[in-house]
Amino acid sequence: MRYEKATDQRQFARADWGMFSRYIEIASDGYANRQVDVYENGYTLRYDRDQWVDDFDMLADANVDKLRQTRQKADYLVEMIEVAEFERVWEDSKTAPNQPQRYDMSQFADVPKRLQRTKEQIRRLPPWIANLFNDNRE
Repeated sequence: MRYEKATDQRQFARADWGMFSRYIEIASDGYANRQVDVYENGYTLRYDRDQWVDDFDMLADANVDKLRQTRQKADYLVEMIEVAEFERVWEDSKTAPNQPQRYDMSQFADVPKRLQRTKEQIRRLPPWIANLFNDNRE
């Protein structure tokens, strides 16, 4: 695992919550394993591969390694951080004013027809999303 903090996330700021810093734990497959967004007003959004989406946002779904290879310049500032910093932010986020987040994963139990994909398309999805799809699709 490796850990990053991305600041200056202007393009994703919420008018009522302000700008935020994103803390990401990146797994060996290049995708986010856990993520915390810490907003200026003290609110946090937390995601992992089990609770990866809610009414506000979702766990980053881009392969970070591939993204870094294809982009010449990030839209935000990224710095590597120590595991201890990430774990502190992860734990602190549990007591933010908007926690606990409400997750309703039941809405994702069945894959809507418009989202159905071929095996090749599924292969390119992040693992926690690909798991939603039936393994024997052609």
